[in-house]
Amino acid sequence: SNTVRLIDQNQNMVGVVSLDQATQKAEDAELDLCLDEEFVIFI
Repeated sequence: SNTVRLIDQNQNMVGVVSLDQATQKAEDAELDLCLDEEFVIFI
């Protein structure tokens, strides 16, 4: 699966995770994802 660098809602680097993991973390936090070429950010 594809991996992304995940940044949380406080602009802290979470790390490199799968896109599925990033999506699940956003859903768990009731936040949206902002996708860039290299990063996924909770907003």
